[in-house]
Order: sequence, then structure tokens, then C-alpha cells
Amino acid sequence: MVLADFLATLVEPVFAGPAEYTGYHCLIAAYGYAFQVFFDFSGYCDIALGAAALLGYRLPENFDAPYLSRNPSEFWRRWHITLSNWFRDYVFLKVCFVVSRRLGGERFFGLRSDHVVYTVGTMVVMTLCGLWHGANWTFVVWGAVQGLLLVGHRLWSGGRVIAADRARSYRLSLRAVLLFPVLSVGYIFFRATSLSSAGQMLANIARIPAGLRAGEVSIREIVVLLLAPPILLLAYSWAVQLWRRCESFAPRNWMQDLAYGGALALTLVLLSAFSSPPARFIYFQF
Repeated sequence: MVLADFLATLVEPVFAGPAEYTGYHCLIAAYGYAFQVFFDFSGYCDIALGAAALLGYRLPENFDAPYLSRNPSEFWRRWHITLSNWFRDYVFLKVCFVVSRRLGGERFFGLRSDHVVYTVGTMVVMTLCGLWHGANWTFVVWGAVQGLLLVGHRLWSGGRVIAADRARSYRLSLRAVLLFPVLSVGYIFFRATSLSSAGQMLANIARIPAGLRAGEVSIREIVVLLLAPPILLLAYSWAVQLWRRCESFAPRNWMQDLAYGGALALTLVLLSAFSSPPARFIYFQF
């Protein structure tokens, strides 16, 4: 909650008026929102998990270090796990069954039938997933973009997605660093208030190379854009590994108590720095 609310102070002005900012600021805001929505949503889920545990209920985990994923398919198995599983079981498999029966194992436009089935099922599911967030074209486009990423990875990997990604890693990899900017740019449609606003941000970002040649974008800004994803993800990876190491201690010892106490103290200090409490969690509107 604390980290998400801090990032909101940096992200919201840019999304509110993208025409007033450069492509550098728009891309940094996209990076910031990717972590803001994750911290906000995963924090809200952690509170729900903890409150349920106090009452004796064990709810399923909803996030598993998604930004350390090495490809879009792995990301969607680690992000909002409960919703992803629901769409897989009750929409994706149903659509794939219907399409598979219609095709009857024949090729379609030169593509193997299993690729066609996966493509149709994925695009239907991800578009509906976007629409589930709200009746706005921005959500539909965001869902369609996620579907294209999944289909593209499936075709590029030749269908070897599930077997290759079974082992999840909590260490930073080059593929995770390359995937994060793609996911962040996709979030622009999710966060923008309209398609025109999203288009303005994307146009600003697309002008970064031209701005560099014209001297409007400095070398320092380019270095920041290049180094921001690996630095953010490396810190994130270290935090995940440290936290899981603390959780693995059995029985509880002073190191675990120190970690929890330190996190609580830091939270209280940072909360006191805000002039007003947050109005709501991002996902409450969904």
C-alpha cells in the first residue's frame, strides 16, 4: 500500500495530461504504474489472505512474483492466479473444445489446428478478461494486446510453452528484463482514461529516438530508461528471495520476527509521510 501510494504521486499526473509530458516521462510513468498496480493489488490480496488466516481459512495465493516471468505465458500463470485459472477452466477450455470440433484436425490458412484452437481461445479469453474490468474500449484493447502477446509467444516457441515454463524462477533473467517494458507499455491502455489519451502517450514514447537525434532527449534520460527495468526488477528479485527465505524458517526465530517488525515499522514511518490516506484500492472499482 505504501509503495503503491508513493508511485501514484508520480504516475497520476502524467496519465491525467500526457500531452504536457515528453516520451521520457510517459515511459517512466508506464514503468511506475506497472509496479503501482501490482503493489496495490497484491497488497490488497495479502491483507485478505492474512485476515482469512486469522479466522482459520487458507485462501489460495493470487500472485507469484509475476514480474520475474520469462515470457507472457508464464506471466499469466503468476499474475492474478485465481482469475486466470477461472478463465482457463470455464472459458478457454470450452472455446477450445468448440473450435477443435469445428476444425476436425484440419489446417487453417497454413496453421496447424492446435495453433488455431489456441489462438481463438486465447483471443476470446483475453478480450473478455479486458471487458471484465469495465465497459471501456481501453480495457478491450488491453486484453487484445495481452492475447496477441500470448499467441505470438506460442507460435514463436512452437507450442512448447507449458513444458518449458513449469519451473518458476525467483531470480532475475534477461528475458524478464526484456518482457517488463512490453508489459508496461501494454498497461498504458489499462490505465488511460480513453484511447486518445493512450494514443498520445504511445506517440510521445515513439518520438523518443527522434528526440534523441534532435537533442530534445538527453543521453542521461536514455540511460535511465535502459537501466530502470533491470534495477527495479533486481531489487524486486532480491526482496522476493529474502522474504521467501524468512518464510522458510521453521519454527519462527528472531530473524523472522526482526523482518516482520522492521517491515511494520517502515510501513508506519512511510504512512506518516502522506498528507492524506488513499481513497481506495485500484481493484475495488472492478
